[in-house]
Amino acid sequence: MPRDEERKPHAAEHHAPKAHPKHGDAPGLMSEAMIAKRVDLHRRIIRVEGTGEATTLITIAKNVDDVVIPEGTPGSGPGYVVGLEERFWVKEVSEDQRTVIAVVNVIPEAFHDKHYDTAVLNASQMPASLQPKTMEHETKARIVGVRIVPKNPNIVGDEAQMCRIMIAFGRRFGGDFGMHGKVVTESGHEVANGSFIVDEAEDRALYANVNLRPDDLKGCNVVLTPLAPLPKPGRHAPH
Repeated sequence: MPRDEERKPHAAEHHAPKAHPKHGDAPGLMSEAMIAKRVDLHRRIIRVEGTGEATTLITIAKNVDDVVIPEGTPGSGPGYVVGLEERFWVKEVSEDQRTVIAVVNVIPEAFHDKHYDTAVLNASQMPASLQPKTMEHETKARIVGVRIVPKNPNIVGDEAQMCRIMIAFGRRFGGDFGMHGKVVTESGHEVANGSFIVDEAEDRALYANVNLRPDDLKGCNVVLTPLAPLPKPGRHAPH
């Protein structure tokens, strides 16, 4: 009788479990054909709940074998609610792979006006109404939020504070990070020390710090300047 160590295949080899890829493993290694089968998934919205802010959490039922592609990997993309024409980003996928929780930038009441019950996951292309626009000219926009923030911890008194403003003009309308702007009165006159640079951009809003007090901003708007276009390949940017 052969010795145990000479038996083939070895017991450890014979019973070794085979590794199965998980849905979230190495999405960057998926082929284009595999990615194509995982986009534009029409799935049912089964729950809508408010967050206490101007956003809504929606729970979407999904098939266990649906692959929800993480943002920033090949084939990834946001989703949108059919009919409501509002985009969302996936926040989390349940452990049992049966539901997705996503955030929509609308108030819950928007869902009550009509019966919106279908979401598109991993959208390969957004509806025309959601396509980002290109901003080509200076644009006037409203200030919809103001809060006081510290400016310099080494300075005390009023001079140590500035305002952070929320502007009703987001990426959907052509706004973006790095844009320059200025605060103007209702009649269009520029406010002294009201220049700023956008440091945060969302789908529907832009944010910036401005060296003014809340009273200085009453009744004011902003004027945004488009970002300079990138130089074309093979050409030098003008000095």
